[in-house]
Amino acid sequence: MNRTAMTSLLRLRRGSVRLVGALAALGIVATGCGSSSITGADSGSLADDVSRDRPDAAPRDADAIDATDGGVDAGPRFDLGSDTGFGVDVPRLADVDPLCALGAYESCVAMAPGPCPNLADGVERTVDLRGRSHELTLSCAGRMTSIGPDVVLPLTVRETSDVTITAVAGTGDTAVIALYPAGRCGEPTAERECNNASSAIGGIATFRAPSVPPGEYVVAVVGAVGTPTRVFANLRPARPRQDGDLCPGIEVPTNGTAVPLDASRFTQSVDYGTTCGAYGNEGLGWTDAVFRFTTTETRDVTLTVEGSEETDLSIDVSGVCGARSQTILGCTSGRPATRTLRNLAPGTWYAVVDYRTGVQSSQRLAMRVTTAAPTPPSPVAVCPGLSVRENVAGVANIGDLLGAAPLTCLRRPRVGAYFNFTTAAEPADYLVNVAASQQGSDAAFELRSDCADTTATVGECTGPADRTARSVWRRFRGLNPSTAYTVVAASTALNGTLNTRVQRLPEAAPQTLGAAGLRCDSAVDIGPAGGIYEGTTEGATALAEPACTRGAMGSACAPSKGAMYRLVLTESRRVVATLTGLTHDALVEIRQGASCPGQTLQGACNDDWLSTASQVDTVLSAGTYWVYASGCGADATGRYTLDVAVLPP
Repeated sequence: MNRTAMTSLLRLRRGSVRLVGALAALGIVATGCGSSSITGADSGSLADDVSRDRPDAAPRDADAIDATDGGVDAGPRFDLGSDTGFGVDVPRLADVDPLCALGAYESCVAMAPGPCPNLADGVERTVDLRGRSHELTLSCAGRMTSIGPDVVLPLTVRETSDVTITAVAGTGDTAVIALYPAGRCGEPTAERECNNASSAIGGIATFRAPSVPPGEYVVAVVGAVGTPTRVFANLRPARPRQDGDLCPGIEVPTNGTAVPLDASRFTQSVDYGTTCGAYGNEGLGWTDAVFRFTTTETRDVTLTVEGSEETDLSIDVSGVCGARSQTILGCTSGRPATRTLRNLAPGTWYAVVDYRTGVQSSQRLAMRVTTAAPTPPSPVAVCPGLSVRENVAGVANIGDLLGAAPLTCLRRPRVGAYFNFTTAAEPADYLVNVAASQQGSDAAFELRSDCADTTATVGECTGPADRTARSVWRRFRGLNPSTAYTVVAASTALNGTLNTRVQRLPEAAPQTLGAAGLRCDSAVDIGPAGGIYEGTTEGATALAEPACTRGAMGSACAPSKGAMYRLVLTESRRVVATLTGLTHDALVEIRQGASCPGQTLQGACNDDWLSTASQVDTVLSAGTYWVYASGCGADATGRYTLDVAVLPP
């Protein structure tokens, strides 16, 4: 390719990358848990990044750096520079195998002897995720990467090896990687390792899979936005390991004496980790051990593990050894640590214990497994569930709940609960709320006319979908009078409570306002019980600077012009405002003051609570308020529906 053609290609790529940077500026990013740092415009090798920023990472073999596979050149790269918005090296066009478009496979297909280069060659390569589809759901994916583009790469392991895989996405994007046997690509129970990190905060996605048996494997790479992503593999002959240092662990008989385990000579690094220990803290200096036990019937099972050192121990239990994607709800830490699993089904189970170590660990562990008759499940954990009265919250303790099936708006719930209510004899609207008490968790629900019938849903699933929300509301219109309904609630919470509230409201028919309220002097008055309003923000002149678009935790939305509504309260009231953009990403804010557009209120602004729909739930004292229906981005205008409910505080 001549210099002129190459210059044109680079300009085209720069334009595409600026679009990605613009998307990142709008908040379309996902955060990971890595803490390593990279230099965005550095044209050095990924292996150099890893060895520099992760001192525990295995160095790259000099011989492997120069290796090639199938004629793929690992030679010079063109650095697009920091003006691109992500500063990542993109390979020359000649570096891409014409039989392996964009450097990776689009989907889970047979890997060997396919045309894409095998990661086992040790060569760093860049794969392009732009324009790829979403197929895989990885256990450690974030809310954005759970729907982001993905690709797969082949990896051949010729002898039992310790395998390290590392990936770095472009700035503002996330790299998520997972390892599967080639014939079981994408199967949750087959996922061997998974890691998520965001280069927006200097992260590198890296996992280390110990003692991987010989065979054909697949490395899945997922992004949020879809920038070019650098991927590198390092394979080393597996180090000899003691029993209990790796799966399948040390056998512990049920209802017997404690089984001792000398972990003083274990490898001083974590292989699997627990969700409340090494994996939950993403820190170095952890070590883990593995125990296993078998039950022949459903029982309540209690695990107790003691250690010789003055450090807390953490316990996770999984049905697949070392697979965090199959971990049973809950994780316990303590000294000693005790974990009770209620109604545990018969089978072989694996307990991972991890702990922080000093310079040299002398830890000796002992685990005991006892069983008891199964505890009947809590009424709220099974149909028909717990009855709730109007405006009185039904409360379920997370520890009393069972696992939940995925909902369309919450794909990975950890627990589920059932609440039922009966509508009044006279027609009315009903506002339903499900909330989790644990900060950082998500909540969602479906309404059913038959608790046990998964097809008897009423309306849409209510939840954050690809965003995050631990308290969600929805108005239901046209429910049958004197009829029983079930709220099927779900959450990602690990502890705390899951609460449901049902509030009856006067029937409200949507009011079509067209272009009303587009100026401050023509704001639409909201009735004392709220209402449903349909309109458009095209041509609006009302403009405010929403509080949730500013500051370190802002959504990075440029303010857009919107419609203004006035709400006058004569006494304290709880106000729930839900804004759905029919043609754009909606943003809603409640402001306070005698004159439009009012002043900002803490916690009364939201962007993307229910996917791209937004919701504010706040208690307000008597006064004049302004509900600002706008969008995320200066040009985010169009048709919308605003639902405002005014409730007792």
